[in-house]
Amino acid sequence: MNYDELFCYFINLLQHFSRKVGGANLEEDDSKLPDDDKKFLKALKDSGFFDNLLERHDNRYKQIIIVLSVSGDCCIRYLTKKIVEI
Repeated sequence: MNYDELFCYFINLLQHFSRKVGGANLEEDDSKLPDDDKKFLKALKDSGFFDNLLERHDNRYKQIIIVLSVSGDCCIRYLTKKIVEI
């Protein structure tokens, strides 16, 4: 998988889970996210699945991921932090 495909997968995950919980504020209460989904997100993070995006030589994707983890809506911030170790 190249960087662009990996980044598209990352964005699709954010969109899927955000839509699934209806934009709920997961930072305050993540009970709307089923336990199986929490386990899946934890496994992605623990495996370092998206680490290559952060290590890319020009930092293009890392900068976007950092912005999402800080400036995205409450659901996107939560999900980004759950998926990627920044």
